[in-house]
Amino acid sequence: MNYLCDRYQLDRAKTVMIGDRALDIEAGINAGLQTVYFDVDCLLIAAQPTVTITDLSMLIDYFNK
Repeated sequence: MNYLCDRYQLDRAKTVMIGDRALDIEAGINAGLQTVYFDVDCLLIAAQPTVTITDLSMLIDYFNK
């Protein structure tokens, strides 16, 4: 995540890591990104994502804010 943000000059405050595993969310948090946990299996994870979704259509509302 850090490499991609640096390489493409991404604004970390506006960049979002979307993942379906705790590892994805932890990587995003460690890189200083917003995170979206796609909880397809209804599993609780220790990491605290910015947003948790259960259906990809929920991303539309998140990105339209």
